[in-house]
Amino acid sequence: MTKESTAHTIMLNRARAHERNHQVDEARALYEQILRESPGHKKAKRALASLNAAATRAAPALTEADFNRVLTLARTNLGKAEAEAARLCRLHPGQPALENLHGVILVQIGTYPEAVGAFDRALKLEPAFVDAMSNLASALSALNRNEEAGKWYEKLLAANAKDPDLFYNYGNTLLNLDRNYDAINAFKNALNLRPLFPGAYNNMGKALDLLGHADQARTCYENVLEIDPNHDKATRNLAQLHSRAQRYKEAQTLYQRLLARDPSDVDAQLGVAICLINVGDQAGAVGALERVLALAPAAQSPQFLLDALRGESRDTMPAEYTQRLFDDYADRFEQDLVVNLEYKGPAELLALLDEAVAQPRQYAEALDVGCGTGLAAETFRSRITRLTGIDISPVMVEKAAEKGLYDTLLTGDAVELFSNTTDTFDLILCCDTLPYMGDLAPLFAAIADHSSSGSHFLCSTELGEDGGYKLQTSARFAHGPEYVIECAATAGFDLLAQKAIPLRKDTVGWTRGGIYCFVRRS
Repeated sequence: MTKESTAHTIMLNRARAHERNHQVDEARALYEQILRESPGHKKAKRALASLNAAATRAAPALTEADFNRVLTLARTNLGKAEAEAARLCRLHPGQPALENLHGVILVQIGTYPEAVGAFDRALKLEPAFVDAMSNLASALSALNRNEEAGKWYEKLLAANAKDPDLFYNYGNTLLNLDRNYDAINAFKNALNLRPLFPGAYNNMGKALDLLGHADQARTCYENVLEIDPNHDKATRNLAQLHSRAQRYKEAQTLYQRLLARDPSDVDAQLGVAICLINVGDQAGAVGALERVLALAPAAQSPQFLLDALRGESRDTMPAEYTQRLFDDYADRFEQDLVVNLEYKGPAELLALLDEAVAQPRQYAEALDVGCGTGLAAETFRSRITRLTGIDISPVMVEKAAEKGLYDTLLTGDAVELFSNTTDTFDLILCCDTLPYMGDLAPLFAAIADHSSSGSHFLCSTELGEDGGYKLQTSARFAHGPEYVIECAATAGFDLLAQKAIPLRKDTVGWTRGGIYCFVRRS
């Protein structure tokens, strides 16, 4: 195929697309251009002749019966309704109401880009067509084109600030744009116009929760349930809020309400299981997890939790479980770990380093594996020229970024990161990271490959018996000292110092930990 014929094929396809969108003049111009450049082009000749013939045929006038026929078809067969609406649009160009109806049917089918085109055409014909504006804004939101949607909602609200649904939809768009304070104001406006508006209360609660105003979010969700006790979204949101605040009995009650309405609700059943784990009802949690797996046999996180409660052996923790755990934990992580559990892991590791190394040094490149919210960075930053952090939880990484202590922050699995970089580090930190891993050999080998002779590697574990590692009922791993030292030695590290310490408080006392300082051998 020559370059010219390829270009003409592209032009022909564009012209046909213009025809489908009722852009007759644009299509005709392309057909005529092809024929100027290639007078014998048969497809362009036929298409232009057909287009001109259609333009000269007198179409019967559009009637109310035509609209009613499309509406009737839309109730029984959306495909036929769309085809008929498209046919009428071709026969009767310049009809904004018909274009809008076509767009509505396209939305019902789920073809949002084509629907946006139909609403756009309606508004070009009638710029003040309110229904088409509203439909276009909604379709743009469905496509996550929220900036564009927001502008249309603002235009609509400028003309009509008395419609609670417009404020509600605008609030949802702002929520999608992470403009949470603006979203709250939009939902408040919706509620001023319609005080008993459960959707507005629920989504205002989501915005407040995202901003960290948990008590106000809770009030919003409770208001929803006073208006509509069977509102599933608010029930679920309130249950999750209670669970994050460690009000497990209240959360369990709400999850059980969801299950009473839908026994196949996997997330609610898992929510019940997690509540039971946290209140110490191991037998009840096992039963709940078994019911989760009966509904979703391939689910990795429930199987992992069940294995932990049953004392089964595992080598790894599912990535999806770890990410979700810390995404949900991020907002209260430091309060819980540092204040409630009296965790001092980074300070203990720094003290161990100073004991093991006679002369303190400045590290040029350091890596914080499982950086969380940046507790280790706060402790070690003065010793480091350039610091990189990585965590599997994007929410944790966002929290760490707020402190401004890292030069680079990455989200993902540490071993995968090492496989995709040639960077080397002279200090590697693993503070409270290893309890969320079983087999340490892959990580230690990757760390060794990206450290040079004399690099220091500091890590902490939950202290287990010698001989290996074990998945505990807490769903964290404990590692024996001999196992940790053996993994490090195999990877190329020599032990400089180790110590057993009280790592963090638990419901039954202190969890014992092991801390280690290694050096990369030459």
